[in-house]
Amino acid sequence: MSQARTTAVWPQVAALLPDWVGDADALAARLEVDRAELEHICTVAKQQSATHLLQTAKVARAKALLHAAQASLSAIAADCGFSSKAAMDRCLTANVGVDSAGWRASRGAKQLTARLPKRFRRDETLNYLGRDKHSTSVRRGGNDTFAIAWLHAGRALTMQLSFHHHDVAISLQGVRGRVPDGAAPAALELVARLLGTHSPAADFEQRAAVEPLVHRLTRGRRGLRISLTHTAFDAIVWSIIGQQVSLPFAYQMLRSASELCGAPAPGGLKTMPVPATLAELAPDRLMAFKFSRAKAQYLTAAARAVSEGQLRIPATIEDTAEEVYTALISQRGLGPWSVNYIMMRGLGFADCVPLGDAGLRRALSAFLDSGEAPDSQRMAAVMEPFKPHRSLATFHLWRWLDLPNTVQLTA
Repeated sequence: MSQARTTAVWPQVAALLPDWVGDADALAARLEVDRAELEHICTVAKQQSATHLLQTAKVARAKALLHAAQASLSAIAADCGFSSKAAMDRCLTANVGVDSAGWRASRGAKQLTARLPKRFRRDETLNYLGRDKHSTSVRRGGNDTFAIAWLHAGRALTMQLSFHHHDVAISLQGVRGRVPDGAAPAALELVARLLGTHSPAADFEQRAAVEPLVHRLTRGRRGLRISLTHTAFDAIVWSIIGQQVSLPFAYQMLRSASELCGAPAPGGLKTMPVPATLAELAPDRLMAFKFSRAKAQYLTAAARAVSEGQLRIPATIEDTAEEVYTALISQRGLGPWSVNYIMMRGLGFADCVPLGDAGLRRALSAFLDSGEAPDSQRMAAVMEPFKPHRSLATFHLWRWLDLPNTVQLTA
């Protein structure tokens, strides 16, 4: 299928997705394309399969109806195109860790429990969450507990997480004890991002049975998922701060930015930098904390673009991967590495490769047992067979080596 044809049909797909109750074959018939063409369109536009996009849309519709309507759970399942309430429960649990009844009850909750993903890589994930021991936004209180500062509806909250064998208990704290309605569902969504619930681990691992290269890459790391940043803007901050510096120094700069521009949260924590606050900060304030002038200017300019709506994140259903890439690359201070990092870690796109990344280069050298680090052209060629899961393949390669001081935030 030509690029022009894909460009012409995708807006029709995007318009139908939010209310479509049929399967992918029915959608293809409605669009007068065959199933292979529909898959190509969805993969090019959103880096996801048609089936995955449809399921995501159905889950989003179910979440909205469960909070807005008093209809029975079975009726809502039917309205959303699920074959049964049980099917809706399975999809919701995979998506946010609770079933339909749990999601409906979460609206005004301050405490709730979410199911952990299958094959949850507990130690690895928890160590990743607590990787900066001096973070002002994430505090590890023990082997299995965390306090995380975050912003919901303009209010700073602290989320206490206690990990158990199969689930995680979530408790919310607000300033002066006030937790706004809707905070608990948003907390479930945030936990899902941090744990990489939406990462296509199972789809990628299925390929290992027939593709030796995928088998070699994923062997011993089944269940590995891409942990997303708290927000898409956080990924922008990370990508700018992490350019050409060591990981410990990047952590130090992030803590400084959070102290200056984060919102105070219960427990003495600070949220990640707030775009509107960072936008108003004079670059010289950041330079006092060892930021280069260019890095300080890039950060404040990106914050201004986001807070004023010039740079739209997160992406909408209509925005294609190409459109998102074009919007990000036009922002001063964001190059190809940064944009791919943001799309992968901040926006959850499934087929991105931060070519030129020092850690990825070293990991590929070890993976290929080549003895020398590949250049960007060679990196692109080696990553080609992992399409359309190159984001997850990149994450596996970053885990191939344990490099505490890797350049450009590869840990």
